[in-house]
Amino acid sequence: MPSFFCIPLACNRQVDSLDRRQNNLQSVPHEIDRYRGLEELLLAMNHIKELPKTLFRLTKLRLLDLSDNDIFCVPPEIASLCNLIELNLSRNGKLSNISDLPEQLKECKMLMILDLSSNPITRLPEAIAHCVSLTHLGLNDVSLTQLPADIGQLVNLRSLEARDNLIRALPASITLLKNLQIIDLGQNELDQLPAEMGCLESLRELYVDSNDLERLPEQITKCRHLEQLDASENRLTTLPEEFGDLSMLTDVNLSDNELQTIPNSIGRLKKLTILKLEKNHIYHLTQAIGSCEQLTELFLTHNLLQELPSSIGNLRNLKNLNVDQNKLSAIPSTIGGCTSLTVLSLRENEITEIPMDIGKCEKLTVLDLCNNRLSYLPFTINVLFKLQALWLSENQSQAMLKLQVERDPRTGVKVLSCYLLPQLSAHPQNDRSGQNRAFIGGPKVHFPDQDATIDEEKLPIGQFERHDTPHPKPQKLKKSSIDGHVIHHDGQNQASFFSTFSHTQSRGFRKFSLYFFFHFLKFFLRLQIPSTWF
Repeated sequence: MPSFFCIPLACNRQVDSLDRRQNNLQSVPHEIDRYRGLEELLLAMNHIKELPKTLFRLTKLRLLDLSDNDIFCVPPEIASLCNLIELNLSRNGKLSNISDLPEQLKECKMLMILDLSSNPITRLPEAIAHCVSLTHLGLNDVSLTQLPADIGQLVNLRSLEARDNLIRALPASITLLKNLQIIDLGQNELDQLPAEMGCLESLRELYVDSNDLERLPEQITKCRHLEQLDASENRLTTLPEEFGDLSMLTDVNLSDNELQTIPNSIGRLKKLTILKLEKNHIYHLTQAIGSCEQLTELFLTHNLLQELPSSIGNLRNLKNLNVDQNKLSAIPSTIGGCTSLTVLSLRENEITEIPMDIGKCEKLTVLDLCNNRLSYLPFTINVLFKLQALWLSENQSQAMLKLQVERDPRTGVKVLSCYLLPQLSAHPQNDRSGQNRAFIGGPKVHFPDQDATIDEEKLPIGQFERHDTPHPKPQKLKKSSIDGHVIHHDGQNQASFFSTFSHTQSRGFRKFSLYFFFHFLKFFLRLQIPSTWF
């Protein structure tokens, strides 16, 4: 980037914007005093520590970006920047004295955008509440434990971002912000929202994810302009009964809560396009969901659903349906009405059959059926010409499989099969048929010294059985007595040996299996044999 020192002096007064971002500057260049008409000064991503007095002589300055520097304080001379509209002080790691932001800041009557995000501060200066022209206030990741009690004085505020802090409660005056359109309070420690949230008539986006909320206030349904709501990762157990009054909602994320049901009023959300309900305790999905005709994405993963409502077939615009990790045993035949469906994920359920109507989902590109109880696939899958991935197993090496046409022996109807069918039970502990006992419990070894005959049909299945060691103590003693010794070939010893062996043989076949007898012979043949034997 060319240095501004090359700019002819005659042109100084014509410079209204100067961009020196990421220039490894250690300080604000003194030469900026030449540009009294400067309106935009961008000094982000440098190593500036102090703000010189020459900077505050630029009285026409409207935008000052000092983000990503090492600034540790703001001098009172900032009051001279009376035309300043936007001030960005975010990500100044040493700005610990920001709480001492001078009172003169309130003299910046035109200041509309103030960003103090990612600075090591714990409270806000009182001067901020007097900047009544503010429309955007950025306070993300500043270790705040509370917002100013008089924040309601910022009557022109449209966007309040205070994500990733330690805020536990909101001041009552926040409900006075009639023009507030966006409020981001995600990743805090809120356990409740003000009951008067309905007073925020202009609110369009509300983000309260990753808090400790147990419920949403009933009056929130009066925020009739609300379009986006993210209350995921809380402890919500219910939703307001009149949740459907939020008729402008387009995007709702309620994942990772403790919801069990969804109110019937949700059917009035005619503009809803994305609904995320993963990781809840939902065991029943209302038929009213079929009235959300603009829905394009529906996520129900990791719930307790045993069935899907038949009205789901009314969702003509639905493109992505994810119902993984539930307790579904079947899919309604009305699924064929979801003619825009491109992704259908049903893995880790208890589904035994897919309806023939799946063939009507002509735009389907991904079908995930892993970990279910399918024996066959419907023949109509053959007409899903846009299908690019058919998953039947987690260990599947290719996205598409070669399917063979067969006849269902029960109905005689044409079906499709492959080497991955039938599927093993998603819950193998509940599928203990007699024919699988040899595999579940493993082979059982019985030794000859077990007199009683064991009825395998009465044995407990799947339990490990401990049997006698294959090297009984007497055999070990015999081995130790002759280990390392030479067997003599004289008649007496030889007769004694074979006499002992014969006696042992008479009892050995009753006590030990043939396997152990050969094991003993193998050991015997390894002994040192005198040459006189031959």
